[in-house]
Amino acid sequence: MKRFVFCFLMALCLVLIAVPARAEQSSASWYIDEETKTLYINGQGSTADAKTEGWAGELSIEHVVIGNGITQIADSAFEGCIYLKSVQLPSTLTQIGNRAFRSTALTEVVVPKGVTSIGELAFYQCRLLESVTFPDGLKTIGSAAFRKCEALKALEIPSSIESFGGNVFAECTALEEVRFQNGATRLRATGLFYHCGSLRYLELPDSLESLRYVHFTYLESLETVVIGSKLRTLYEPTFDGCNNLKRFEISSENADFCSVDGVIYSKDQTQLIRVPLGYEGAYEVLPGTIEIGEQAADECKKLTTVTIPDSVTVIGDYAFRNCESLETVSLGKGLTELEQGAFEYCKKLKDIVLNEGLAVIGGSAFSWCESLETLTIPASVTLIVDYAFSGCDGVKRIDFLGDRPTIRLSAFRHVIADAYYPEGNPTWSEDWKGYEGRLSWPQTPGYDIYSGKYEGQDVTWRVDPDTGVLTLSGQGDLVDASVRWHDMKDKIKSIVIEEGITRIPHGFFSYMDQLTDVVIAASVERIDGNVFEDCDVLARVEIRGDGVLIGNHVFYNCGALEELRFTGDAPEFHGMALHGCNGPKIYYPRGNETWTEELMDQVYEYIEWEAYGPEIEPEPVPPTPKQQLPWITAGAAVIVAAGAVVIVLLKTRNKR
Repeated sequence: MKRFVFCFLMALCLVLIAVPARAEQSSASWYIDEETKTLYINGQGSTADAKTEGWAGELSIEHVVIGNGITQIADSAFEGCIYLKSVQLPSTLTQIGNRAFRSTALTEVVVPKGVTSIGELAFYQCRLLESVTFPDGLKTIGSAAFRKCEALKALEIPSSIESFGGNVFAECTALEEVRFQNGATRLRATGLFYHCGSLRYLELPDSLESLRYVHFTYLESLETVVIGSKLRTLYEPTFDGCNNLKRFEISSENADFCSVDGVIYSKDQTQLIRVPLGYEGAYEVLPGTIEIGEQAADECKKLTTVTIPDSVTVIGDYAFRNCESLETVSLGKGLTELEQGAFEYCKKLKDIVLNEGLAVIGGSAFSWCESLETLTIPASVTLIVDYAFSGCDGVKRIDFLGDRPTIRLSAFRHVIADAYYPEGNPTWSEDWKGYEGRLSWPQTPGYDIYSGKYEGQDVTWRVDPDTGVLTLSGQGDLVDASVRWHDMKDKIKSIVIEEGITRIPHGFFSYMDQLTDVVIAASVERIDGNVFEDCDVLARVEIRGDGVLIGNHVFYNCGALEELRFTGDAPEFHGMALHGCNGPKIYYPRGNETWTEELMDQVYEYIEWEAYGPEIEPEPVPPTPKQQLPWITAGAAVIVAAGAVVIVLLKTRNKR
């Protein structure tokens, strides 16, 4: 009997040694094989029923084997098991919980056929995970479930998928190929492959009908996208920022779209739908195309030349916007309308001939095309809409070939150019505005573009086109308002302000890059701040007034200023009047006592001062009556004394 008891106790000890850890009695149990570092889970229901806190964060676990009967991997079940390399999942499994395998060392996962959902962050930051097999029947994958799985190279998405959370495969930096199996009719996904910088091939399900809610954006390596037969709706932002995308491949059975050399057209090839963003070099639109669709080549940054056939009648909104390398566009003869922003921000575009037959130039159609130098507006144009050429500051000449079209006020905003119209055309007889630009009309009958008057002021101006001298004359202050001589800033070399003008307002002559000489009349009492700011070649200024107030930063950044000459009493310098100048010389009248060393010290140490003109000798002071009286009295006394002496001498002689 004793031997039996002893043997029983020994057997029990062996069992306890072989099973060092076991869950309390429940519907699921677990134990760890210390030799193989394998965790075994058996039973029914969820892993949570096996008291998961017993192994949670267990660093020694490298393998997990889950037996049939377990239906759910609980939330955070293996989170923190950083050495976990493999997991064997049971065929009975239906759900993988949130953060279930987060930050583990798994290299491969085969999800069983019965699983319908994978929770949020389930495999987040499994950096060694190279392969995942999804079952047909999987319906949902939670947010960031496979985010930062940096070794994952390829994916095949089952047709059963109904929804993705946000950023499911974001930052899977080694991912190169993704294929969706046929079955899904639409996808809703935000940031699905965000920052997947190696993804180059994307095959969408043949059954997909719309891309409206899908964003495959900023995939810098993406080169090819395959689109199936059922797609009916394209959505422009779907591939934003995919700047190396070179080809769209569309099923020949698609009823709405086709692909020609990687470019999407309507099935009948009458509408250009989308040029891939990475298309390089020159592109010729297919003959027979009638319309270039909205945003058809928007953001195609490597496109250099576009040739449009005579069959095209409309170029849609923003069709070639932001094509930053586009230099040349050849428009066909059939074009009648350029719509909103058609070539907006094509900053290298320098060669375009608008065709006869074009009727409408839409709003912002060429805005900020900075390299355009000349424009020829065909006789057929009847309407130029707001901001059509706004910001085209390289344009210097505009030729209108026909009747005066309707030109909206801001159509040539920021444009400084000479504009010409057909001689004798009566539609150009009345005065016109600059359309918020600075257009000069040299041909205008009776309209002298070289002189004018400030509205409401007794001040006139004139520009000599041969010498470049601007003369301002009249009575009173100059006014800080735009007048037509501002349109000729680049032609003005000298300024003469005549007697009668009393004040020059803030910034009035700033940024005149041809101005070299200025003469300011004695009547000017005040020169406000920044008047000559950034006049880069201004060399000489003469100020003739007495005690003129010179405001802050009047000559700011006038680096070429050599001579500042005053002919009267010293001015009143305010602030940093000569800040940014490179040591000009100030000339002042010799002998004028208002020019003191104290004044000179308060301006700038590096300024050189020099008196000019002849020495001024003091005029003799005429004697006053009080100064003459002593001289008269003394003279009379001398005369009286001499007479007395004579009388005495005569008396003495007579006595003898």
